[in-house]
Amino acid sequence: MLARGLDDPHWEARARDERRLLLHAALEGDAGRAPSSTRSASRSLSVFDAVMQGRHRYGPQAVGYFIVSGAAGADDVLAALLLARWAEAYDKRSGEVALDFAPMFESMDSLEQCATRCANC
Repeated sequence: MLARGLDDPHWEARARDERRLLLHAALEGDAGRAPSSTRSASRSLSVFDAVMQGRHRYGPQAVGYFIVSGAAGADDVLAALLLARWAEAYDKRSGEVALDFAPMFESMDSLEQCATRCANC
């Protein structure tokens, strides 16, 4: 989905550091677009829509952290942040995404390496 939205057919082959830099640039420049032509993309973005509806209806405390499962580096969290932007899950006045993200490092290797991988973030 990110490869299509960023129009980058080599996305999956890129190194984590390179993806992190590209995601950061996309977020800073409001780049990319949400690919709406696939069912998977529509379902993924609808999660953020549901979160925003819940927060609007029940208040900002209605939804806790957005867990980024299987995270192995900053690029995983930035990817979720970009998807939230594409889904327009942000405060229109401030531009801030209306969610708190929490990476879930599910393997010992990911947990041990996260400080090294995220040192330059």
